[in-house]
Amino acid sequence: MKYLTDSNVWIDAVAGRVPADDFLNLLSQAEWSGFSAITRLELFGFPGLTNAEEIRKQKRMKVPDAIIAATALVKDCVLLTRNTDDFVNIQGLTVINPYISCLVSGDQP
Repeated sequence: MKYLTDSNVWIDAVAGRVPADDFLNLLSQAEWSGFSAITRLELFGFPGLTNAEEIRKQKRMKVPDAIIAATALVKDCVLLTRNTDDFVNIQGLTVINPYISCLVSGDQP
C-alpha cells in the first residue's frame, strides 16, 4: 500500500493523539510513503517549534515570504526585494532593496 500523509496526521502523532510507534510502523511497512510540500510547510508552523527551527514562526510571516527567505538562506544568497520590511530580523539573511540600495541584515540587533 502507498500512503500520502496529511499534516493533521503528523501533528496528531507529534501531539500524542496517535500512537507514534504504530503510525511510524505503518509507514515503514508501506510500499511507498510521503507527504506534500504544503504538509512540510504546515508542520514547520507547528506551535511546539522553537524560533531557530522555523523561519515563519520568527515573524509570523506569510508562507510565500517564508519560502523565499528559507531559499535564500539555504542557497546562501542575498535576497533582493523592495519589500525589505517583510524580511527584517531573520538571522543570517541579508536583504537588499535594489531600488534604493538599502542593505538590511538579519544579524543586526
